[in-house]
Amino acid sequence: MTSRQLQAYNTKHKIIQCAIDLFQQEDFKDIKIKTICDAADISIGTFYHYFDSKEDIIIKTFEQCDMLLADQQYDLTDLTPEQKIKSILQQMAFIYEKNSASFLSQLLITQLAINNKYLLSTSRYLYTEIYKHFQQGLDQGDFHSSRTAPSLTSSLLRWLRGALYEWCLNEGSYSISNLIQDDATLFFDAIRK
Repeated sequence: MTSRQLQAYNTKHKIIQCAIDLFQQEDFKDIKIKTICDAADISIGTFYHYFDSKEDIIIKTFEQCDMLLADQQYDLTDLTPEQKIKSILQQMAFIYEKNSASFLSQLLITQLAINNKYLLSTSRYLYTEIYKHFQQGLDQGDFHSSRTAPSLTSSLLRWLRGALYEWCLNEGSYSISNLIQDDATLFFDAIRK
């Protein structure tokens, strides 16, 4: 990475971090772009160089979580498809747990308010990886073939969003990692051959 690329990365990351800090303190709709720029010590022009809107920051934050997840994936080749999916879910839970329930709450509130449903995207990393492993499990005969990989992936991710939403409602008062691990086992018990 060149020094210019590093500087661009750092600036973008600084804007995201300042915005997230503000989103945790105030309602998203009450925060102005100028407020984000002041917190990040940048000009409004610099903000628009990296983002189209403050809503774009939310999408980039979810994308960043997916990139963190991708970076944390170790060699999964020796694991079964079920173990691979559970590993991905566990890593995702750790990412959100590390950032706090209030952080995720603001992201979810904003996701509902904007006209971009990144969480439902079938092209996001989380979806494509889980889909790939469900398909592998179906091909190997590990799972009941009465459902397709897209159907299983959608069901699992719908459950995951619900678990994360409930965790936020409970203000992170318990380990989301433990809950996801336990509930994922129930999910797989129902579809395993």
